[in-house]
Amino acid sequence: MYKEIFKLLQGEVSSNKVFGYLEEICNFHRIQVSPGITAAGEHCFKVLARNGLKTEILQYAASGDNMNWSSMVPQEWSIEEGELYLIKPGEEEERICRYGDCELSVVQRTRSTPPAGLEGPVVVVENANEEQAYEDIDVAGKWVLTDKRPDAVQRLAVKKYNALGVIVDGMPALPPVRKKRGLEDTQQYHSFIGFNEEDAAVGFVLTSSQGNRLRELCRQGEDISLRGKVKASFNPGEFINVSALIEGEEEGEILLIAHLCHPRRSANDNASGVAAAMAAITALKKLIEEGELRKPRRSIRLLLVPEMLGTYAYLAANEGRLPEILAGLNLDMVGQKQEICGGVFLVEMPSRALGSSTGDLLQVILEESFAEGENVGGSLSYPLFRWGVMPFSGGSDHYILSDPSVGIPCPMLIQWPDRYYHTALDTPDKIDPVMLKRAALMAGTYAMFFADAAEKEIIWLGDRVAANFEAQIPAETGRLMSEYTKEDGFLLNRLLLRLDFFQARKEEDLESVKSFLQNQDQLDKHIDSWQKRVRKAVVQQKERVQEYVKTMDINIQDENHKEMKSSEGLNIIPRRIHKGPIDGRTLIKMLDNLEEEEKEDYRKNEKKLEVEGFTLARSYPVYLQYWMDGQRTLEEILEKVKNEIDYVNPQYALKYCWFLKKLGFIEY
Repeated sequence: MYKEIFKLLQGEVSSNKVFGYLEEICNFHRIQVSPGITAAGEHCFKVLARNGLKTEILQYAASGDNMNWSSMVPQEWSIEEGELYLIKPGEEEERICRYGDCELSVVQRTRSTPPAGLEGPVVVVENANEEQAYEDIDVAGKWVLTDKRPDAVQRLAVKKYNALGVIVDGMPALPPVRKKRGLEDTQQYHSFIGFNEEDAAVGFVLTSSQGNRLRELCRQGEDISLRGKVKASFNPGEFINVSALIEGEEEGEILLIAHLCHPRRSANDNASGVAAAMAAITALKKLIEEGELRKPRRSIRLLLVPEMLGTYAYLAANEGRLPEILAGLNLDMVGQKQEICGGVFLVEMPSRALGSSTGDLLQVILEESFAEGENVGGSLSYPLFRWGVMPFSGGSDHYILSDPSVGIPCPMLIQWPDRYYHTALDTPDKIDPVMLKRAALMAGTYAMFFADAAEKEIIWLGDRVAANFEAQIPAETGRLMSEYTKEDGFLLNRLLLRLDFFQARKEEDLESVKSFLQNQDQLDKHIDSWQKRVRKAVVQQKERVQEYVKTMDINIQDENHKEMKSSEGLNIIPRRIHKGPIDGRTLIKMLDNLEEEEKEDYRKNEKKLEVEGFTLARSYPVYLQYWMDGQRTLEEILEKVKNEIDYVNPQYALKYCWFLKKLGFIEY
């Protein structure tokens, strides 16, 4: 079982060694499709090859318009220098930031200026990502100072209203560990989405302190201007993934994945995931070579990628092999010192749209393996760090793999939140080597278990999946009972439907364990037994709910999916053109093909989710896409999503599908 694997890895994985991997990676400025990330990948390739792994550098074109599924690949970008000067009449120019001092001083993927630079006044535009912000402000020939994301600002300020460029200050809030404009003396990591020089603009990044100073000078009416100078280039080129393989005895593969990109240093995000994954696979290789572990039945592959971009490229190039990849694990931001950064070590489960036992195994490893402390009586042991299990939310490479159209169930390990996320202070001193080792142990144990699992192990796992559900469904039902008790009644039908949904999804999770065995029929009797346990647990909770309604004498409120009952047009059947979720950067690029009124209509539709305060606003389109199988109507898709995350917005979904069809991502 997994405990033997974990114990062997515990003796082999060195916290000092994995921290050393991280420090080496942090020396590279690893912006996507740039010389820096290529150099970092080549370094990792050498380390992995030196440890005896079958290692490859996989190359892909980066022309600025070539596609991998729905993912358009930007041109290669490189930068030599970038600096920004403050100019006051009668005074010497004052340099306020320079790329050579801190790479985050420029907006990444910025374009070049003329050799002498660009000089002009500065104007503060608070909501520079909104059209109405420019109604009474002339920005032509001026630098726009804003705390909004530069990729959204440049579309209006530079492209439409002819500003010289974008100056970004401030920092978004990251509750509860960071306030807005927190960390006053460090830069935030910002990048333009541009696929080539024409898409890009000139941009610089200031600290909050520097921005406050400029804002005050502008408020006082001081006669100031800025001169910005950048030497950068965009060219057709290529980018790489790094693959390292432990070959198995038969067909099938388990995938460990971590993204290598982000600026120099950028330790937790995501040198930590890369280092932990490298430590896991090199330790497994050594234990196999020494005979401590047998050669696994299935192969284990480590894939180091530029986030999202590299995952799309690898999957598109290996589309015929997707059924062989039975499980994945994404390692993203796994190494922080919790007492400094403020986060929690989390297992993020795959979406319920794809049947899987992978999250359950990872949860068991997390909950049962780190017996680092004991209570006073010695009767209970527990981990000495903050940890938890959370439902799917996306935002990293696992969301591509776990898409049902791809079919690779992939949970994620992550520490979140992180006070220093996407800032120049995400440095190795914020990393806990022991936490890195914990992540490596979990990743290695998970990969080896699935790689070598036979009938005995799969039966054990199926039993644990059923047992996890039996243990968790009472608490989930209790939470929903509280949430669905309203002043004017109880949402009984909604709760019963969600229980039915949970049951159906868990039954599919149990069915999915068959993928690990060639002779699948031998599992049928076990699966039937596990599914009966699941159904029994749900029946018990339904009886509990009915008793609650009866005992409390609560009125039943008929509010089941009333939003959909009042909506028309939900009988369309959307079918995705490409496998995988629709790449967000490509979608933004494709909006250029719309008329201005259509673009504004799209942005208004996206804001519907934010206005409602929906906490999963950024992920809602992904949930919709996951259930688009070319068979379900939009109404059926919305019902699935409603039961998964308890949110529905038919008007948004209809308009969203209209835009996806208009842009060529789906057809009806």
